[in-house]
Parts: sequence; structure tokens; C-alpha cells
Amino acid sequence: MAESQTRPAGQTLQDRPVKRSPVDSPSTRNDSFDDAIERLVNDDQLPAHLKAVLGHLVERMTSVEVLLKKKHELGERLKDELAEKNKLREEIEE
Repeated sequence: MAESQTRPAGQTLQDRPVKRSPVDSPSTRNDSFDDAIERLVNDDQLPAHLKAVLGHLVERMTSVEVLLKKKHELGERLKDELAEKNKLREEIEE
């Protein structure tokens, strides 16, 4: 007989830890995504509160893309700085 698995009382799906994949580079939004957002925003049948939520989500996504781009740039700069540091250290030790 198969055992049924139940969650402990009071535990919901929201209580579970969320597994997230690491994001290393900014996602590239394509025109079809931007077009879909534009159509949703201009849809008169879509309630105003959903348009507001959509606007905030797109704004957040844009902010995240900017931050990821900056993270990538700083990572590259750090690599360059570390390489220069190591080169200078080797010159001093010679």
C-alpha cells in the first residue's frame, strides 16, 4: 500500500525554501517580450491594479538587469586589478 505524504500542520508552500539558480549575466530582453508588455499595458480590459503590478515588476527587472551588468563590469575590473597586483608582486620579488 502506498504511503501518502503530508506536510506538517501549518507548513505551506510559501514556507518552503526556494531554490534559485545563480544569475551571472544580465538577461537580454527581446522585442517580443517588450511588445507583450506593451500590449498588456495598453489592454483596456486589464484592471488598473494589475497594470500597476506589471509596471513595478518590469521596473524591478530593469533595475536587476542594470545591477547585473554593473556586477559583471566590476568582476572584470577585479580580475584585471588582481592580475596587475600579481604582476607587480612578481616584479618586486625578482
